[in-house]
Amino acid sequence: MTAAAGRFDLRRDRDDRVAVTAIEGSAAVTTTGAARRLTGGERLRAGRIDRPDLAATQAWTSGRAAFHDDTLATVAEEANRYSATRLVIADPAAAGLRVSRMYRMGDNVALGRSLAALLALRVRTMEGAVLLGG
Repeated sequence: MTAAAGRFDLRRDRDDRVAVTAIEGSAAVTTTGAARRLTGGERLRAGRIDRPDLAATQAWTSGRAAFHDDTLATVAEEANRYSATRLVIADPAAAGLRVSRMYRMGDNVALGRSLAALLALRVRTMEGAVLLGG
């Protein structure tokens, strides 16, 4: 990636997926030999350019994560990036429940309690984990 003057967000997920978002300015991004140009507000992810919600994209800079109709499994995966205490979905049927909200990351015990109240799930804590459902 070659960036001109501006601000950018670069994200690498657990499965090595990479997303580049131009917050301001522009960038030239080369992937698999193809050059693409991004301007402010555009994101390149999985070979496609889209226009994500920039507030949600940048929420991590204030210790938060934004979810918009995401599954509980997605929320747990994201939360586990920021905490040594694992958020575990103990009931597979609960994994597909949908969540739309902004949460502070880093305290999976508090997050687990909040999600349990929101989704009417059982919550249990044990050494190094918060179990939802089951």
